[in-house]
Amino acid sequence: MENMIKEVLAEFGIEKEFSSETTLTELEISSILILEIIVAFEEKYGFSFDDEDLTQENFETIGSLSNLIGKYVEQRA
Repeated sequence: MENMIKEVLAEFGIEKEFSSETTLTELEISSILILEIIVAFEEKYGFSFDDEDLTQENFETIGSLSNLIGKYVEQRA
């Protein structure tokens, strides 16, 4: 999942190294940019996030984002 995250973040010029504990704030990702990233994931990987998954907790760290994306990738398989 982290490679998927790296690809999408790179589209927004974010190419810093990160771990699963890295917060999106540490990567200087604003709340507006998070919305753009959500749309990018949906368009690039062909799924739509459920409204109940669009929580601050799911977009707090790379690890929480990775877990969320993993849920949708598994559903597509």
